[in-house]
Amino acid sequence: MDFPQLPKSSSVNPLKWATIVMVAGGALVLLNPFKQIASGYCGIRLNFGSVQPVALTPGLHFALPVYQRIEEVSTQPQTTASNEWAATHDLQDVHTTVSVTFHINPVDAPSFYRDFQTLETLEKRIIGSTVSNDVKAITAKYNAEELITKRDMVDSQIKELIITSLVPYHLSIEAVNTANFTFSPAYSQAIEVKQVQANAAIAQSLTSTLLQQKALNRWSGILPTYLSAGVPLHFIANTPLSGK
Repeated sequence: MDFPQLPKSSSVNPLKWATIVMVAGGALVLLNPFKQIASGYCGIRLNFGSVQPVALTPGLHFALPVYQRIEEVSTQPQTTASNEWAATHDLQDVHTTVSVTFHINPVDAPSFYRDFQTLETLEKRIIGSTVSNDVKAITAKYNAEELITKRDMVDSQIKELIITSLVPYHLSIEAVNTANFTFSPAYSQAIEVKQVQANAAIAQSLTSTLLQQKALNRWSGILPTYLSAGVPLHFIANTPLSGK
């Protein structure tokens, strides 16, 4: 009596599985679904180009191939400097250099990337024009001489106005530094001449009589305990005392 034979179980083909693993590994490498976010940066996840509202912290993150990608945004301090020309209230040309140090908070990074994508774009479109306009607005309130005599006040007003103007652009301002104001050569020479004339006038006004009067005004009225013969009291008279 013949019994029906059972079908033989198919054996596992090692070559077939090795091929599958190699193809899968190659696809994983080509698609590169992992993104390493370095310290000092945060990640921005985009779903088909749409910016997601929550920034990714430093570390390893996964993005679905084709559907998602991850971009980095620096959260480290950045400094941008610009040369500014403006006019004072008395229409004198003035030049200065303004440096702005800022950083982007991770919570604001998605909005920053949606609006600007790069720091270079932000600096060209926003920071440069904002600083220029604010410097012109403040210097126009003062005469040229006041920019020197009221330097601290002018610096403070420029700083406050720049910080207020940059608030809507997802920035945290760390410092605003304004260099010394410089004027046109003609105006600088005029200031120097004026200073020389003022010093000369002061020197001419300091006559011996005036100096003696100033000394008398400051004298307490107490005479020295010991006074040698022939030593004058300059604050009283130019004639030395004669010895007895």
